Amino acid sequence: MGVSSTGKLYFTANRGSNNGSTILLFIKKLVIQLDSEDPEWRDTTILLIDNAPYHKGFKFREKMK
Repeated sequence: MGVSSTGKLYFTANRGSNNGSTILLFIKKLVIQLDSEDPEWRDTTILLIDNAPYHKGFKFREKMK
């Protein structure tokens, strides 16, 4: 789940537990949605990701680069 500074919610539901792959899928879908809403969103947006174990994995960190 993600929330904007204006209170807009972005979320997906998955069956099972989260891991690096499910988080990457969420980020991919989030980027597609944000691109459709405002092509310049990267200039004004910060993605804040908590310290969950699946956010610290090698695969996740490499893909986020």
